[in-house]
Amino acid sequence: MTHKRTTEESGRCFVELAHTVPAPSSPDNDLLLAANRDIVERLAVENAIVHTELRLPADGLRC
Repeated sequence: MTHKRTTEESGRCFVELAHTVPAPSSPDNDLLLAANRDIVERLAVENAIVHTELRLPADGLRC
């Protein structure tokens, strides 16, 4: 899991400024990993590399 720092909060455009690998420990990590598992299962991915990017807004994850 990677944490990205962006200009989303302070800018009019969304620009990625930095990546932290691994992401710092957070209660949200389990939520994001569960959402990723759900996406992969719904797509019926069985044997592939998957790159999922999720954004977690202040009002919570929406799928």
